[in-house]
Amino acid sequence: MSMGFGLLWLIIAGNNAYTLWQAHHQHTSTSLTLFIGGVFGALAVISLPYPNTIYACWLPMLLDVGCLPAAWKIYRQTGK
Repeated sequence: MSMGFGLLWLIIAGNNAYTLWQAHHQHTSTSLTLFIGGVFGALAVISLPYPNTIYACWLPMLLDVGCLPAAWKIYRQTGK
């Protein structure tokens, strides 16, 4: 189950990076659906068969450029 969530996270994280890059070059905004990749990544880490993985579940959200960095970009654009 962890491998499936991890694979979904990798696919979505790659797509998020491309979407964020495209939005930066076209000076457009992104949507909040970019958080889905971070959620799948967190589920992948939580479902690992090792103890105390709950403490590392925030790492995929930080590594996925579409999750937290995109949220910061959306926040900055709406504040203008």
